Amino acid sequence: SGKDVSKELLVEERIDLILLDLILPDKNGFEILEEIKKDPLLSKIPVIVLSNLGQEEDILKAKKLGVKDYFVKARESTESIVEKIKKILKVGKF
Repeated sequence: SGKDVSKELLVEERIDLILLDLILPDKNGFEILEEIKKDPLLSKIPVIVLSNLGQEEDILKAKKLGVKDYFVKARESTESIVEKIKKILKVGKF
């Protein structure tokens, strides 16, 4: 749940990518994106949104908050999502 996101866990475990839904039981995904963007360590981790919210305004808002990609669950195949995630992770490797 959104409430359970722990900054310590994200930093200590060396997270390569955050896959985030916007509809969460305790906290709105946009709030989490704002927290990530404000944090100097977390803001370096690429974020991909995977959500049922497919309105253009939701997609634009997420992109303004720095997401690397945005997938509408009903419009993307699992294979397509996996391939795009692999590309993002590969680009981020040094």
